[in-house]
Amino acid sequence: YRADVFGIPGREGFAPLLDKFVGSSMGAIIVVDSTDEKSIMSARDFIKKFEGIPNIVVANKQDAFNARSIEEIRGMLFPYNGEIVKASAINGMGTKEAFEILAEKIMEGLNAD
Repeated sequence: YRADVFGIPGREGFAPLLDKFVGSSMGAIIVVDSTDEKSIMSARDFIKKFEGIPNIVVANKQDAFNARSIEEIRGMLFPYNGEIVKASAINGMGTKEAFEILAEKIMEGLNAD
């Protein structure tokens, strides 16, 4: 199997690029900064854009002392009830798990067709 991975910063100026990728994507990993309420709340827009394809939320900076818990993040993202993976870019926690979970969701969707 092969995967093409691309990243788009969460800034508003990149929204037109996001719209171009949504239609051709098979899955999405939405990364939030667990220490930043604005980052978490802006993820709601990304979740809506990707609700038609497999997606997961990655809660980065879980190693920070002021990181919100997964339960808090889930509450802030309500009604999102998908997978939320704890992660830390500093030590690599959650990175492999996030890709594995998304790949599994994509394969489930392909096998269901």
